[in-house]
Amino acid sequence: MTTKARQSNIELLRIVSMMLVLIVHADFASLGPPSRDLMLNSPAQFTFRVLMEFVSILCVNIFVVISGWFSIRTSVKDVCKYLWQCLYFSVGIYLFFVLFKLAPVSFNGVIGMLYLGSGEWFVKAYLALMILAPVLNAFVEHASRRQLETLLVAFYAFQTLFSFHGSASFILSGNSTFSFLGLYLLARYMRIYHCNISSSQCVALFVGSIVLNAFIYSIDVWMQTDFATGICMSYANPLVVIGAMSITILFSRLNLASSKIINYVSGSCFAVYLLHCNHWLFSAYCHTVANLYSSFHGLQCVIVIFMYILAVYALAIILDVPRRAIWQFFNSRINERTTFVGNSAGLQY
Repeated sequence: MTTKARQSNIELLRIVSMMLVLIVHADFASLGPPSRDLMLNSPAQFTFRVLMEFVSILCVNIFVVISGWFSIRTSVKDVCKYLWQCLYFSVGIYLFFVLFKLAPVSFNGVIGMLYLGSGEWFVKAYLALMILAPVLNAFVEHASRRQLETLLVAFYAFQTLFSFHGSASFILSGNSTFSFLGLYLLARYMRIYHCNISSSQCVALFVGSIVLNAFIYSIDVWMQTDFATGICMSYANPLVVIGAMSITILFSRLNLASSKIINYVSGSCFAVYLLHCNHWLFSAYCHTVANLYSSFHGLQCVIVIFMYILAVYALAIILDVPRRAIWQFFNSRINERTTFVGNSAGLQY
């Protein structure tokens, strides 16, 4: 198997997307959605939190768009590597809790450790995307541009219409493989056909989608209708899709020299999700953010929470070092002819 060189500009975006995951979980998920009272009493704080939410909510879509941008070439080794990283953290965290008597040995604990429970939805949704990627790649390779465009228009019309009020439960507000399929195909289309969108237009789309989404949410909070709040925060929201796609195009055009540091950190950034979103640790992460929010105020509060987020990010990268070393040890002894399709250029770690 040949190895594709990593593009540090896209790897940097991968790092940023995982930082956004931490931020989105430190805002509405930890502190609750900002209320109308906050809007009236502290409009600056309300505006800041809303803007941060709708910038960071692009995180998941960016991560999937990157996979589609390069295309996933699924192999047995890639699936094993992905599962190894997931189990390395889930098993390790559960054993830590059991060893220090923070949790009992239980059937539910084992189920959660193996990702057979309802938590950590992304792990399962992305694994399904890896399994289906060869079919998507074959379609893109043989379909005409018009066919691909027709499919994308039909897909996003369907998803936008039926995701707004949850009438199609399998969409799950974009938290599903179904939505990942559309993002993957959209990214392949944009990469292959080099749509004539200038960098300034991409910036306008990126900023405009965030501001418009935040404005709709704010109007809904002001009117207390609860009509658009769920829609605005959905990964299936077309404004979120546009924001993720536009920033990916912008980063793809960065003239960034290859960086070993960026490439190394990017290779472990998925560990950030696996660490803080683990069902044993997620509530602790949110609780810590909430305590910091109540203990500090103004700019000091923002700085302290951001430093906490950086610390969690750094801890995840450090904890992933043994996992990479173990994989490299066994990888050197694996027969590389086990590939059944090719190399993966999507989720790199």
